[in-house]
Amino acid sequence: MFAPGDKVTWTHIGGSRRTMSMRLREGTVVESNDKLTTVKSKSGKFTVLHTCDLRGQGQKSTLTEFVEEVVAASKHPEEA
Repeated sequence: MFAPGDKVTWTHIGGSRRTMSMRLREGTVVESNDKLTTVKSKSGKFTVLHTCDLRGQGQKSTLTEFVEEVVAASKHPEEA
């Protein structure tokens, strides 16, 4: 669980019919409970997110973990 004032990151997923985008977002916790957290982004916008989707400052982001998994899966067995 996060406390007000904690810096957090999350992955925002968007796109259209033929494309998909993943962007790393950053913000500061305003309010949090076991399920939902209200975050204020750098632009001043408030967003309510599932607490499980957030990562604390200094932790690997979901996006970073995803990229690492894709790179690891694409290596040949002798390179791993």
